[in-house]
Amino acid sequence: MIPATSMTNTMPIGILSLGLFLAACGKWEETKIDGKFLLSDRPAEADAPDAITFRPEGSCVFDDGERRGAAGKYLADAAGHIKIEADAGPRKKYKYRYKLLRYTLVLSDDDGNSLYYVRPAEGPHPSFNEILGIFSAHNDLGDTKGEITEDHHFRAHLLTLNAEDHTFYEISMDGSCNYEDGVVTYLPEHSDDPQADKYVRDFIVKRDEKGLWIIDPLHDSLLCETPATNLELPPPPGGYQNARKP
Repeated sequence: MIPATSMTNTMPIGILSLGLFLAACGKWEETKIDGKFLLSDRPAEADAPDAITFRPEGSCVFDDGERRGAAGKYLADAAGHIKIEADAGPRKKYKYRYKLLRYTLVLSDDDGNSLYYVRPAEGPHPSFNEILGIFSAHNDLGDTKGEITEDHHFRAHLLTLNAEDHTFYEISMDGSCNYEDGVVTYLPEHSDDPQADKYVRDFIVKRDEKGLWIIDPLHDSLLCETPATNLELPPPPGGYQNARKP
């Protein structure tokens, strides 16, 4: 699990790019997106597709809550806007500004909140047994330690940092998880995360002698999770205050 998966409006981790068309001199300059993207983490209040498969001719298929495989179309332009719309059923439309990066598609609303979609890595992927145990990760947004067990349960401790106001959150969560095609989906059953995610995903690229390499959506880069022996987190940096305390 990536450090600072929480707070998508200020320090999110977890993905990708779509948009609506802007008219320039009465013309649309269309941009095509291709491939499948999965939402990295879903805040409880978010209204967005869980997964989107884009096709170059402008059609798409998306999963939206209990509605799976909904057919639709999208319009994206070079100025960074995208619109996604279902062909049938409940008429749901999504409009965002987008950035299509190497691994990540970032969709942002008018309030500056961002959702991170990730294009899963191609196989071969590590087996489920290869991702069991405790792993630790660190980036400039904090630290995390997480454990996956044989019975498909997880525990995670996170230290998330907000450099703007020098505050931190210590977050604990546990629940069930599933693993398919290199993607771990964590389903929290107990969590004190202020964002209250419905799920969080890790996108595993490979395992080698250093550890598990996963995609870091916020930084659009690879991050190595190294084996650890416990879930104890390092202390926050000096000068940071606990955001839970007045």
